[in-house]
Amino acid sequence: MTYQPNHFLIGLANPDNFITPYRWANDDQDNVCPVLHCQFDLPGTGPTDVYAKAIDLSVRQGVVMCLNEISGWLLARAGQLPVAASAFLANIRSSELPAFTHGALPPELPGGVRLFFCTQEISRTQATGLLNTDALITEQAHWPHVHDAIALDEYTGNSDRHPYNMVRKAHQDFALIDHGRLLYRNAEPCWHGDELEGLLDHGFANAIHHNMYVYGNISASAARTDGFKRCSDSALHQAQNMRSVFFEIAYWCAKLSPGTSAQWLYFLNERMHRVDSLLSKRFGILNLTSPHAFAVATP
Repeated sequence: MTYQPNHFLIGLANPDNFITPYRWANDDQDNVCPVLHCQFDLPGTGPTDVYAKAIDLSVRQGVVMCLNEISGWLLARAGQLPVAASAFLANIRSSELPAFTHGALPPELPGGVRLFFCTQEISRTQATGLLNTDALITEQAHWPHVHDAIALDEYTGNSDRHPYNMVRKAHQDFALIDHGRLLYRNAEPCWHGDELEGLLDHGFANAIHHNMYVYGNISASAARTDGFKRCSDSALHQAQNMRSVFFEIAYWCAKLSPGTSAQWLYFLNERMHRVDSLLSKRFGILNLTSPHAFAVATP
């Protein structure tokens, strides 16, 4: 894979930029995919701690996950939501990966390297402590960007926004991570070719929305109306900036999955026009009878 235009936001680090691994992040953060906590020497930044998610380009799910991560980070950043300060792809030499990664990584690429999607570690400005789920959800419900996040996830078809893929930086202060499962139903990625057409008006589960309104016992119609208006206003604001990254998304589609960029950008553009209707449906049909905080099954 060759480097992309230098004005793009997502770069490609070469093996010489890799400094050292620390550990897997799976055990304490419940990651489905292998995620390596490590350090890179980034041009213009210097030694930087990052989280690196192993990418398997030999299977469709791996390609889609990588493009989802790229698209989600670019769109969230363009929409002015809190995300990692930088993101990039990186080739790491297999010989430099520690023994504890053996058996958990995708196949090696030519040149003896493996590909990772990397995001800069998000600093925590105060000790997070050990919050139980109820306390975490309560804080997320009062996060100033909670309606921005609901709007973004509605637009991108993210059904995987659960309480633990938002990094808690401080009290009621979070950043979004993990966009690898955009447009997933059950365990399968659905954005590819003709599948996208049928998802333009599809509603996807969203745990942060469910938790805020169901788990938080917010059932008054006035609260729903206010929530819808906040999300709708945010979606309109985000849309003004999101098209600025479409060309970069198309570039990575062409690199990783040739022939898919037209369908993916068409979906994003059309979904943007329909997000107000989708949000109206979300706030109009929300089942406010279930007390469970993790009702994330796709409708």
